[in-house]
Amino acid sequence: MRIYRIHVDAALHPGEELTLPERAANHLVKVLRHRTGDRVRLFDGRGLEAEAEITAAHRRHGCRVRVIETAEISRESNLAIELLPGIGRGEKMDWVIQKSVELGVAGIRPLITERGEVRLADNATRRMQRWREIVVAACEQSGRTVLPALHQPVPVEQPGTQAPTRLVLHPEAEVRLGDHRPTGDAVAIAIGPEGGFSAGDLARLGDRGFRGVRFGPRVLRTETAGVAAVTALQVLYGDLGNR
Repeated sequence: MRIYRIHVDAALHPGEELTLPERAANHLVKVLRHRTGDRVRLFDGRGLEAEAEITAAHRRHGCRVRVIETAEISRESNLAIELLPGIGRGEKMDWVIQKSVELGVAGIRPLITERGEVRLADNATRRMQRWREIVVAACEQSGRTVLPALHQPVPVEQPGTQAPTRLVLHPEAEVRLGDHRPTGDAVAIAIGPEGGFSAGDLARLGDRGFRGVRFGPRVLRTETAGVAAVTALQVLYGDLGNR
C-alpha cells in the first residue's frame, strides 16, 4: 500500500509526537480511512524525511503521529531552475506551479506583465496562499523533501533572480533553448502570460540580463510552454536525462 506523505512545519525527532495539519488529518481519516497504528511519511520541507505511526485518529479531533525514524534525503536536481511565469488566469497559473514543482524547479517568481493579470491588490494574499498549498501538495505527491521557494509577485522590470543564466522564452528568438548551455548550476527562465510578453516586457527583461530563446517551430500556450521548458532543461542539463 502506498504510504501517504505529509509536510509538517516542525522539527522531526524520533519518539516525538505531533499533531498533523488539519488538511492532512482530514484526508487521512475521512478519505483514506487511516487508523491508529497505520504508517505515514513526514517531511519538513528542508530535506528531512521521517517514518511515523498514527497514535490517534479522530474524525472531529484530528490526528496525532509518533516519529519512528528520520533520514536526510535529497531528491533535488543538480540544476537549480527558477521559473518566472507571467501571471495569468487562476487555473492556468495553478497548473504551471503544480507541474513545475513536480518536475523539480528550485523556485518560482510570478511576474506582473503588461498583458498578464495585474489585478492582484484585492486577492494577492489569497492567491499566494493558494499557490503555497499547491507547492506543498505537489511536493507531497512527487516525493520531494525540499519545498521550492515561492516568491511574491514582482514587476517584470524587477525579476529579482540571481541566477547567472537568465533566459526568456520567445518564438522569434534567434537562439534555440537547447543551444544555450547554462553557466554554472542555476538558470532562470521567464515564460509569458496569455498573449505573450510585450515588446516593453522583453526590453525590460533584456535590461536585467535575460536572453531570448525559442522552443521549437510551434507557438505553445503559456501553461504548456512553462512545463515544456522546465522539462527540456531537466532533460538536457538536470536530472531527467542520462547525465
